Amino acid sequence: MTTTKETTKQYRLTIGYDYDTEDPIAESDLFTLHMFSSRLNNYTDPESLLGCRFESDDEDSDEFYGCGRLPFHHEDAGHEYDGPTGMFVSYFEHGLCRYGVAGTMNGMPDFRWDGVEYAGFLEVNEDELEWWNGKTEAEREEIAAAVLEEYTDWANGSCYWYSIDSFEILV
Repeated sequence: MTTTKETTKQYRLTIGYDYDTEDPIAESDLFTLHMFSSRLNNYTDPESLLGCRFESDDEDSDEFYGCGRLPFHHEDAGHEYDGPTGMFVSYFEHGLCRYGVAGTMNGMPDFRWDGVEYAGFLEVNEDELEWWNGKTEAEREEIAAAVLEEYTDWANGSCYWYSIDSFEILV
């Protein structure tokens, strides 16, 4: 007497919280995030980052200082912007935090109390300038928004891993 065994394939999905996920922007070769508040990660003095560089009046000094204006206000001061390429970042915090491209978060409830329009700068790394300059303004904004959305998830601890296992069972 012969018996036949029939099997069926089953799948198991396992999802877990990832406690040691790395900062997605720091791990990227594309961007560097500079935040203008010393209580936030990646703090950078905005004047030293964004201002035009003027030499010190002291002839023996190699010091430079910035003009203290945002990039779109340099023409008002009578000189050209000489800072990094990238996009400004808005920041909102009310329980959890949220990073976004400047100008896209104004309509959020309570933004005027809990948000900052120009809270940071997403700088394009020098090796990627040719790639960045080949994009349209809409494409640049879409890329920056996606990067900042992933950074927001990381900053809020919304980082998970998954595993799909397959196995056969006798029927």
